[in-house]
Amino acid sequence: MTQFDRIATLFIFLGALFLTQGCKSESESPKPVAPEAEGNTAPAESAEEAPAAEGNAAPAESAEEAPAAEGNTAPAESAEGAPEASRVRVADITLAAPAGWVQQTPMSRMRLAQFSLPRAEGDDRDGTLSVIAAGGDIDANITRWKGQFEGGEPEVTREDGEVAGMPLTQVTMRGTYLHKARPMAPGPGTPQPGTIVRTAIIKTPATQLFFKAWGPEATLNHWSEAFDQMVQGLLPAR
Repeated sequence: MTQFDRIATLFIFLGALFLTQGCKSESESPKPVAPEAEGNTAPAESAEEAPAAEGNAAPAESAEEAPAAEGNTAPAESAEGAPEASRVRVADITLAAPAGWVQQTPMSRMRLAQFSLPRAEGDDRDGTLSVIAAGGDIDANITRWKGQFEGGEPEVTREDGEVAGMPLTQVTMRGTYLHKARPMAPGPGTPQPGTIVRTAIIKTPATQLFFKAWGPEATLNHWSEAFDQMVQGLLPAR
């Protein structure tokens, strides 16, 4: 073999070796990683931030199931000089609760507000005032209240007028009241002689409110002036 042939063979060998090493390196090198799909790298929303899935929200409680609305008896803004803490918002009006009346959590979901009228000396029970919103003819309601007395014929007085531009009807009944723990309870009720029921029906811009106070005669007589002041102090809520 000539010197030229030997050099040519060496170059061929080196070229083959270079190609072999290059292919080996390419096969061992890591493949490039495909970029993640857009948005996959965003952090998941936390439970606090995540929007509720449609339909997951529990349905609102029905009127029969819902507890008495908290806040119905919260003091409202002051008006006509009444102390701030004494004014109570009921629906779209405010009332000035007389000193001595005890505001209570309404025992019925129909009641928007409820007060205890502490008993007078000698009486065996306190009086109660409740406020509800309802429709219905005034005369029909008076007839219904009369039926809550023994014999259905209590002594009745009625006075029509207005307060703060709102129509007002006041009715007072005296006699033996047939007390029921719940209006729809069976039976005639427990007779309570010497009971007074005082009602004030107000037609507000938004609804019709029934203020009903009842209790032993001495107790209702004791709070009679306070009841009148409460009714005359009714104002549209601001």
